[in-house]
Amino acid sequence: MSTSDETDSEVVFFLGAGASVAAGVPDTFGMVEAFRNSASPHKEKLEALDKILEKLKEWKREQGDTEGKVDIELLLETIEKLENRNQDVLLKFHTVTEYALEGYADKKPLKDELKDFIKEVGIVQSQKIHYVKPLLGFMAEFRPLDIFSANYDICIEQFCNTYKKDCVDGFDVGWNPRLFERTDVDVRLYKLHGSVMWYRTDRGDYVKLPIMSQKAETQLITGERAVTLILYPIRKWEYAEPLLELLIELKRKLEKARFLFVVGYSFRDDHIRRIFWDAARKNRELIMFLISPSSYGLYQEKIKDYEIPDLEHSFSSDFDAESFDAAIPSEFLGRVICLPYKFENVLPSLKNHYLKKLKEGLAYEDQLKNSENEGESVDWASCLKPFVECEYMEKVEELFSRVNWDEYKRQWSSVIEVSFGALLNYLSYKSSAEASSWFERFSECFRNAFGIEKLSFGVMRGRPPQIELRFSMTKDSSINTSHAIEQVERLISIYNRKALLLDHTQRKEIDLIQKQVEGFYNYLLHWKKEAIRCDEYLKLREQKYPQLVEEFKQENEKYQASYSEEQHTKISSILKEIESRELTAMLGDSSILVNSHKH
Repeated sequence: MSTSDETDSEVVFFLGAGASVAAGVPDTFGMVEAFRNSASPHKEKLEALDKILEKLKEWKREQGDTEGKVDIELLLETIEKLENRNQDVLLKFHTVTEYALEGYADKKPLKDELKDFIKEVGIVQSQKIHYVKPLLGFMAEFRPLDIFSANYDICIEQFCNTYKKDCVDGFDVGWNPRLFERTDVDVRLYKLHGSVMWYRTDRGDYVKLPIMSQKAETQLITGERAVTLILYPIRKWEYAEPLLELLIELKRKLEKARFLFVVGYSFRDDHIRRIFWDAARKNRELIMFLISPSSYGLYQEKIKDYEIPDLEHSFSSDFDAESFDAAIPSEFLGRVICLPYKFENVLPSLKNHYLKKLKEGLAYEDQLKNSENEGESVDWASCLKPFVECEYMEKVEELFSRVNWDEYKRQWSSVIEVSFGALLNYLSYKSSAEASSWFERFSECFRNAFGIEKLSFGVMRGRPPQIELRFSMTKDSSINTSHAIEQVERLISIYNRKALLLDHTQRKEIDLIQKQVEGFYNYLLHWKKEAIRCDEYLKLREQKYPQLVEEFKQENEKYQASYSEEQHTKISSILKEIESRELTAMLGDSSILVNSHKH
């Protein structure tokens, strides 16, 4: 393959099973359940399959997986090992008196039927792929777009066919990797584990057959037998020329790319994960967008640190394992943006929001670094917003460590939006420690701007008398009710963007925060004109606070008669007591949002 920079793009996509779920292709766990359902009419097959799954779930729990979930790769690998169990040398070291799965599971058809099933679900119909239409925007700007896929299905091929886009996957009639050198195409598709359309013949040739056959084997007109070229788990290191070349190309592309979008991938394949790590070490500019509902956990468990052997058992008995920090950070530490959403939900925003905001933030950061290197004083807080908006939270934490918080929180509008966005991001990650820290920052700044202690009420002179709401800002006298409403509307907009991306089950804590923000927003709407007539206000509050309202009426009559400062202070105090109770009843606490994170 060519190594010319002319064929490289700054954007690379890497698709795992989660990228095809919206097209009707089950993920690796869902595929097991789907296969079991297909076997349900056949009693003997179902019994054998359930025995295997029961043993695998038990084994998974013994390995520390409390859910004991089995994916399709583990199931297929196990069935193949069962078929070839007599060839396993480990059996020579055990005394086996009974085989627990005599019968259907002992025969070849179960394996073949599972392979046929995998191919069947990988044949995706064109009407199911419209959710990836936003990829057209990437193709227009980053043409040709490099897409690597660990999937066997034909989602991307069907997408390109539907939207009349030129796509090369290394095949014309046979395997021809020089096709990837072309720059006059829209998509270069690298299928690392093969495809339901790729076959290997008896002679060892590789061919592409776009046929609807749902069988893993077929016969060519030459009489040769052709088997689907899919790299099943037990054969991950079996020699297959296309697949080895594609791994080399993955490594090369990542060493040149600027932005990597990894979608719905579980990082089960250690050799691919190591290619990622190695590329990140050589390419210091590479930033990964990790897209999956479980992205934050995947990053923490699979990407952030290298895996190392169990040191406690690797040294002499006097080695103190607890005193040794076993976590070795990988080169991706600090260079991963976790987007905990389904691919179909976030894809429309990837290019024009997330990538755009990331580029804005990086450009601004470079400017500030250059200014700092020239001896100038810089305000690192000024570039936090784009990084919060693209959810690059490790960069946010890095820059925030350089920010003078006492100075920054004086920029009340900016800090409220940044801290609210950061809070929602961490809540969507279910990262409670970081969410708690940003909640405290948000709550402090929100209270300082809009808390009950910052509200003041007075009665304007004239007929009819009117009541006005003011915010007692010390340095910005321009803040009034309209400004407050605009600010809270921006918070609601931030929430709405997040809510569109998250499933209902993911929004529980976020909705608690938003409920209180909206409560305060609705409260402000009563004061939208900044002043309301006294008689209208009294009708609004007299049923809930009759004693205070009656007291206000009496003192207001005195004030309207004399306009004395003393009377004005009295009626303002009564109004603040009424509104303090109103906000407490509405929000659960008189200090705005102070209890939200405890729910």
